[in-house]
Amino acid sequence: MRFTFYSMAKHNYILDMIRFVAAFAVILFHLNLFWVKNHNWYTDLVIYGWLGVPMFFVLSGYCIMISAKNVSTPADFLIRRFFRIFPTYWVSLIVILCSAIFQKLYTGTNSVANLPHSINDIISTIFLVTYPLTKTQISNFVYWTLTCEIIFYLITSLSLYTKNEQLRIIIFSLVSVVSLFIPFQRTGYLFFFSYWSSFCLGTCLFLLSQKNSKTNAYLIILLTIINIYDLCIKHLSINEVEFIITVFLTLGIIILSNFVVVKENFISKLGKYSYAQYLIHVPIGVFVFARFKSSYIQHHPIITILYDLGIYALKSNRRHFDWKGI
Repeated sequence: MRFTFYSMAKHNYILDMIRFVAAFAVILFHLNLFWVKNHNWYTDLVIYGWLGVPMFFVLSGYCIMISAKNVSTPADFLIRRFFRIFPTYWVSLIVILCSAIFQKLYTGTNSVANLPHSINDIISTIFLVTYPLTKTQISNFVYWTLTCEIIFYLITSLSLYTKNEQLRIIIFSLVSVVSLFIPFQRTGYLFFFSYWSSFCLGTCLFLLSQKNSKTNAYLIILLTIINIYDLCIKHLSINEVEFIITVFLTLGIIILSNFVVVKENFISKLGKYSYAQYLIHVPIGVFVFARFKSSYIQHHPIITILYDLGIYALKSNRRHFDWKGI
């Protein structure tokens, strides 16, 4: 039993386009979150750019199963994920350090970047064992989402220790059931469960697209229902209806992408390098260039848009720091 999806052997460029939209939304959100003195229709619109985060989570849950399907061992999976996440992340740390030096030279203070000072904080920062998982503060607003990704990778790698598809589904189901009993929390060792359902629904969608026995299909449907309930309960409790809607819209677009053939295009090419853009837009766009967004620029939405696009174009030249996504 399965849905007839677009051939996995062919590259789905719509997924790359979703990556771009998610990253671009978050970038515009941060570029207009600080140093803004004049609000207008544009700033009121991009304030919803944070919804690029649930788009990323759902897409990760879906795409990571494609990656898991193409590895031979759990160790191989983790090694690939390590080189996908950390090299670009470490480069972004260097960019943050440079932006902090710029701030110090330009203003006399470093008022934005939370640079680690102790040995423990330095090690935690290097290996992403940071806030909200621990008390070590992050120096880039988006780093907390990488911690979510890593935890999801670890859980996925655990499921790869068995070749039994039913047992893999049961492992995801057990985590999902545990998540039901953990209330929404933004910090602490259990914070990841607040976002688990977003990842797992993407995973469920992928699993439903595969050839399954009738028993496995029913288990996946049950897993999907559990995570829909978990998603709604957690995010309704903090009035994040937009988060829930974004998750379902992303799932819907992914489903449609498997029935619509789209050739590689300008947006999909940008999407392949969205990870680097996602990481360096804060130190370059916020810590440095946002300081020069004058009241005149902010007062005119069109000029603000051109300014933001200019910053994005500047960062696009750094795409060689990124490892292509799946």
